Amino acid sequence: MFIPAGGWFKYELEGALRLLSRIDFEVARTPGHCLRFAALGLAVVSECGHFEFWGQVPARALWLAFQLHDVGKMAIPWAFLSKRRRLTSAEREMVERHTEFGENILEFFREWHRAGRLKSPLGRFETTIGLRLAREIALYHHENWDGSGYPRGLRGRSIPFLARVARVVDAADALLFPRGYRGADWHPKKALEFLRQGEGKIFDPEVTRAALRLITPVAEAACPECPNPTCPLLQASLLQ
Repeated sequence: MFIPAGGWFKYELEGALRLLSRIDFEVARTPGHCLRFAALGLAVVSECGHFEFWGQVPARALWLAFQLHDVGKMAIPWAFLSKRRRLTSAEREMVERHTEFGENILEFFREWHRAGRLKSPLGRFETTIGLRLAREIALYHHENWDGSGYPRGLRGRSIPFLARVARVVDAADALLFPRGYRGADWHPKKALEFLRQGEGKIFDPEVTRAALRLITPVAEAACPECPNPTCPLLQASLLQ
């Protein structure tokens, strides 16, 4: 198994979350990504109407699982994550391995948790469920509905439900907020077009429609200078 470097966060989930926040802010320059991801992820699960799911999974466990979706990026060279241009094929191959690195890191967390050595901001039951779901999300959140994704090439409902939610949420966040490889003329309304075009191809149709119901009013009302990560309309709407 892969053992991540930077052992200062060992046995401490909050340390891992702080590092992910730092990667978002300082390295990838996508401040607030993990928090927005978790907020929209919970909203989409609820919008899908999977009420039986909520009966089995505490909301705080699901929040933790979504926040840890990119935990594998802790094992990727930060020079790759901070690039302002498109990656080469070799660089992209390395970055894509963050899904498998994330699975391995979370398996370590689960082992430490079972041994009673993991410090967690949640209770034991919530942490147990959250880590199990986080492992699925981390490994499969780049699988596509039509089987064209990575790392396993799963398709359709063989992809775990939360990973299908994460695939849509990750794309929505990337489309609604700035990325270094995108021109300044990008507008959130283009995110809607991309998500609609990807329905049934890249994205689970049910999940896509649920996400669009949530973000369409935000994107259509966004001010002309968006995308802007400090736009109060966009931030307040996505995090409410």
